[in-house]
Amino acid sequence: MNTLFAIPAYQEATRIGKLLDLMAHLRKDTLVIDDGSTDATSEVVQNRGFRLIRHPENGGLEAAYESANLYARSNHYTQVIALDADGQHDPAYLPEFIRGLGHYDLVSGDRFHNLQEVPESKIASNLFAILLVREATGILLPDVSCGFRGWKLTAGELPQQKQIARSGSGHHRFGAIYRMLLDHLAIGETVGFVKIPAIYPPENPTHTRVQEIVGLVSALLNFRPSAKLQSILRDVRDKKHLTMNIQDLRFELVPETADAYRFVTDPEMAVNRMTSIHR
Repeated sequence: MNTLFAIPAYQEATRIGKLLDLMAHLRKDTLVIDDGSTDATSEVVQNRGFRLIRHPENGGLEAAYESANLYARSNHYTQVIALDADGQHDPAYLPEFIRGLGHYDLVSGDRFHNLQEVPESKIASNLFAILLVREATGILLPDVSCGFRGWKLTAGELPQQKQIARSGSGHHRFGAIYRMLLDHLAIGETVGFVKIPAIYPPENPTHTRVQEIVGLVSALLNFRPSAKLQSILRDVRDKKHLTMNIQDLRFELVPETADAYRFVTDPEMAVNRMTSIHR
């Protein structure tokens, strides 16, 4: 299997160099998608001799994945592994993803097998997503939002149900992670996981952007519409302070900034639930 390593990047001039240095031995099979950066991201990539596609404007992960898939097909790759440009994904785990793709159609990172380095708010927000996906699909997965993932390419065009419809709402910028996973599940493709460390750079905020939540709920609504999901979507877009129960766990979504929420739940119960998911 020929693997393309794809790195979506937006405004990552100060961080992407370190990742590329770690991937120098994979340079000929690595593609960076500069998704409309206005900083020196592209210059850093070009100075290190990596392949580069530049988007004229920021389109989010959907646009980056689309470019990676088109490039991969045009250059005879049979699978793609994507990792973030900001240092949260250690390329030392790439061989495990390659091995995983020998058994599964989609392989995703699992960051929550060890919770020691995970902030409480991130345990809460990711558990919220895991349980909401389970409530909508009946399937319990250990991590539903990790961007370190690999997928096989089908011959020719992707099936229609795996095409991501664009909308004017902007949620396509953040919903691609969830839609990719749900699309694989919907058509019966196999999904596997690789245990990776959870890395949260100290300069990154631990709150969750509104559009990330909108992306998750919108993807679930496309998979299985419900009044509950519609209500969550409406309230999050209105930046309301929310309290709800999901799978017997109480979550509070507290508006933290103009465009982000802080997730709160009982920390001990959250750790116990996440631990039980990974047994």
